[in-house]
Amino acid sequence: MTVTIGDCLRLPALRGANLLTDARGLDWPVTAVSVLEYSEVTPIQQTLVDQIHYQGHELVLTAFADVRDNVTAQCENIRRLKSQGDTGLVLFYVGILMPKVDPLVVALANSLDYAIIMMPLNDPHPAYSEVISDVMQAIFLDHMHNPMFAMDLLEQATKLPPAQHTVDTVVRMVADRLHVGVALFNRDGQVITACAWPTTASEDWGAFARVHFDAGTAPLDARHQYWEKVSDDPRLGTVWLLLLQDGGTLDVYARGEVVSTLQIALNLWGQNPTAMSRGALLSAIMAGDPVQIQRLAAFYHVALADLRQGWLIPQFTGQDRARQQGQLVALVGQTAPVALCERYDNLLFLFPRGHLAPGAMQAVSAKLAAATKAWGYPVPPVVCPVLADVAALKAAAALVKTAAIDATKIFPRRATLSLGDLRLAARCRAAIGTGAAENAAKRAAARQLVGLPTEPTLFDTASAYLLDCDGKVAAVAQQLFVHPNTVSYRLHKLSTRLGFTVGAMPDSDWLYELAGSERLLSES
Repeated sequence: MTVTIGDCLRLPALRGANLLTDARGLDWPVTAVSVLEYSEVTPIQQTLVDQIHYQGHELVLTAFADVRDNVTAQCENIRRLKSQGDTGLVLFYVGILMPKVDPLVVALANSLDYAIIMMPLNDPHPAYSEVISDVMQAIFLDHMHNPMFAMDLLEQATKLPPAQHTVDTVVRMVADRLHVGVALFNRDGQVITACAWPTTASEDWGAFARVHFDAGTAPLDARHQYWEKVSDDPRLGTVWLLLLQDGGTLDVYARGEVVSTLQIALNLWGQNPTAMSRGALLSAIMAGDPVQIQRLAAFYHVALADLRQGWLIPQFTGQDRARQQGQLVALVGQTAPVALCERYDNLLFLFPRGHLAPGAMQAVSAKLAAATKAWGYPVPPVVCPVLADVAALKAAAALVKTAAIDATKIFPRRATLSLGDLRLAARCRAAIGTGAAENAAKRAAARQLVGLPTEPTLFDTASAYLLDCDGKVAAVAQQLFVHPNTVSYRLHKLSTRLGFTVGAMPDSDWLYELAGSERLLSES
């Protein structure tokens, strides 16, 4: 059940009050009471009102004292109250302050489905405090006697103006119903929407997320924290719920009602920008859902063509990642606007708007690599200069998840990695995988062919030449502390033995794989 206008009219504090608008208003819900006095609507007043988060279905107490003779201003205020989701207002001191209730005001309220209650005419005795006390007690008792509230809250939400049909609205309603802080997070711990309790409080929701998502153990304070998974579907992505209870505990039934309420709200209004982050777009891409990809890309104003060139930064899990993410956006922004910068499944997707020339791409890559290295990230950025479509982006992300760490072992001197580096790492890992007896035999034959283990300097030189120095003899010499002529001699000797020039493709393909596999084995 929910307290209604009709219930309020039966309260002692409203004895003698009359409903001036249509009788259908008797069934409209009341969830809170507020006291506001109104003046003529001005831009400054409108700005202040727009900054207030209304609970919805509030019953407003007023005497219209400042606009008692201005019917136009009264009507404008009623329009604004209705647009905010309020249920109705209670007029005090009619005949004393406000001469009368103009029929135009009542007609407007009826057209807006907005209730107007008039306290007894010419009576100076009714007090705001008594009405507030009785109505709030009725609401409190209703909450106590009706703990199953999911459908009740959703029904209230659907009766609000369409602009307030959002998950953000439902979160505020839950906070008001249970007197708890409520926050929704995506799978990476980023806040989607939140409402503190009391609503004037300020919460560092990111701090709670860091403790929970980064496997921390120490609670932030003495309040009860309840974490629940609300959604885990491809359309919306993973959504986590945090309920923050100050004093007492929140039983499992109440938590279940909150989860049910938010699950339905997400399904109904999850496309609202206040409810979901752009992680939903990446979730749709990873799920390979073309309909959702197109819808969400249009919704977030992301051109899919802009997702064909960019960077993937693995293991983007630092505690200061929000600030670092902003700095990376600024670095890219020095060259081009950023189309998308979103963290999904611990992987940061960073894509510029438009196409960067190779030189610009290389320069930005160097800046990103320097920044992530300074922050201590273990895997450098993966550069994606050309991706055919979102399917290629999905494949690239999957490759980064499985092969990026191995690639850093194979290419320890690289400031950035390429998708080709990762493909080689994946091949090398498969070649040395458990149960790969045939691969082991091939590798043993290949090792013997390159002089292992009897002449390791030949293979070490070839590995540095292929994997570390981009085929530059001078760089190999510097790395191995030998003369460049020594490097050339060793490469020539190995080339003669193999029957092709070391580094020439496609003949050297298996040599790259052998060099990478040996490095992975040496790290294990």
